[in-house]
Amino acid sequence: MSCERVTCLKGNGYFSQQGTEKNACDGVGGIVKHQATLHNLREPARNAIQMAEYMVTVLSEKISGVHFIYLESNEVSSYRETKIPSAD
Repeated sequence: MSCERVTCLKGNGYFSQQGTEKNACDGVGGIVKHQATLHNLREPARNAIQMAEYMVTVLSEKISGVHFIYLESNEVSSYRETKIPSAD
């Protein structure tokens, strides 16, 4: 049994149905989820995507036109603290 691998995708026209209030980001999310699923099904279990940092590494190579940025949890927390209005 052989599988044809898709190395690069472009997110044009995915998930466009009238009345669903969807936009381009929904199509990008669908492509990312689909490629992550394909990776996990095609690779041995030891190479499965289990952590965000590994997902960024793997999918950055497979999907063109989408830029992934991995942020450590402390960076996210720090950013959130600057966005929460103070109670003073």
